[in-house]
Amino acid sequence: MKITILTGAGASVQFDNPTTVQFKEKLLSQQQSTELIKALLTYPKYPDIEYVLEFFKDIKKIQKMHAAEFLDGQEFLPNQVNPPFTMKIIFGQYSGIENHIMFELFKTYKIDSSFDSLIRVFFGGLFDIIQKYSNNITIGTTNYDLAIEKFCELEPTKYTCCDGFKVAGDRFVWAPHLFDQSISNSTDTPIELLKIHG
Repeated sequence: MKITILTGAGASVQFDNPTTVQFKEKLLSQQQSTELIKALLTYPKYPDIEYVLEFFKDIKKIQKMHAAEFLDGQEFLPNQVNPPFTMKIIFGQYSGIENHIMFELFKTYKIDSSFDSLIRVFFGGLFDIIQKYSNNITIGTTNYDLAIEKFCELEPTKYTCCDGFKVAGDRFVWAPHLFDQSISNSTDTPIELLKIHG
């Protein structure tokens, strides 16, 4: 039997992590939030931070289009405005906002070591149930935190965690064959970790 567990942000609220809605509210409360950031975070069609991050993906798609090349050369305010307001400036502003949000995201979603025993109890109990029906554990999470990875670090002789990524230079590259390798080479219980966002 193949069992896959899907967890959302609620699974890690107990480890003092915010939900994606709460994270957006946290960003809004920061004093350094600009009017542009506030407008983006309060847009009614973006109820949580996932929608905001999807917006940045859309902006990047636009940048790759021929329309963006045309718009880059246009000025959107009268000539007396210095410097002229162009799409390049707009894209640059949104890129800066995305970098700020990603920095805050990774800074926020860390789990303090004071939660180690709770992580052991929570995931240990869940995985004990799964192991009754499956030799390996597949878990999908929409969380940004590293709760599963932390659990595997706390139980290194019992579990091996694989997220399907490998390091290539200065970035992570998707390599799904690593899941098969992890399962075939493990002497303990392999965990296939699927980090799902958006």
